[in-house]
Amino acid sequence: YLKSLLNALRLALKPELLCFDMDGVLIDTSKSYDAAIKATVKDFTGKGVSQDDIERLRGQGGFNNDWVLTQALIEETALEDSQRLGLDQVTQKFQEFYQGTDAIKGFKQLETSLMNAELLQKIFIASSRTLKTAIVTGRPKEEAIEGTQYIGARNTLVISDNDVEFSKPNPEGVLKAKQYYGKENCWMFGDTPDDMAAANGAGAMAIGIGSQSLYDFGADLVLESVNEVEALL
Repeated sequence: YLKSLLNALRLALKPELLCFDMDGVLIDTSKSYDAAIKATVKDFTGKGVSQDDIERLRGQGGFNNDWVLTQALIEETALEDSQRLGLDQVTQKFQEFYQGTDAIKGFKQLETSLMNAELLQKIFIASSRTLKTAIVTGRPKEEAIEGTQYIGARNTLVISDNDVEFSKPNPEGVLKAKQYYGKENCWMFGDTPDDMAAANGAGAMAIGIGSQSLYDFGADLVLESVNEVEALL
C-alpha cells in the first residue's frame, strides 16, 4: 500500500512527461473546427446547430473526431427518412470549410493560441531537456503539424490520429508518448471525456481543462485554463 501511495504522489507531484490535447487546450478552435461543424451541418440539412449541440455530444464521450461528430449531428438534424451520408462525404465538405478553397477562406485562419507565450516558451523550449512533452491530438497529421508550428511549440513529439490505430478514448496515443521517451510519470491535459479516459487508460494523471463535469469522467484535477499549469510545475 505504501509503495502504491508513494508512486501516486510521485506521479502527481513530479511529472517527467506532459501530454497535451491540442484543440480546446492549446488552440482555440471555436471559430475554426466548431464553425466548420456548424457550416457542414447547415450545408447538408439546411438547418443550424448550436454550440450547445456540439458540446452535448462532445460531453458524452466517443466524439473526439470532429468529422464523426458532424456526421452524428447531421443525422440528428436531418429528417428521419433522409439518406444517410457517408463519412467521406461529410469529411470532404467539412475540410472545404476548414481548409478553405479557391472561392472561400478557410476557418483555420481564425484559430488563436490558448497558452500564453511565456509559458509556451518555458514548457516547450526552455525546459525541454528535463521535462518532455507530447501533443496527442485527434487531428490528422498535416493539421497537427500545422497547429504545432502555429503556436510555436518545438522539441515535442506530435502524435496525430494518423499515428495510432485506435483514437482517443483509447490510451494508445498517450502510451506511445510514454514509450517514446521511456518515461512513466505523465500528466495528460485535455478538455473532453475522451482525453480523461485516454489518460486513465495510460496510467497518467488526468488533468481536465474547462468543464468541472470532467471530474465525472475520471479527471484527477480540473483547471479553468491551460495557463494554470505553471502553478503546478
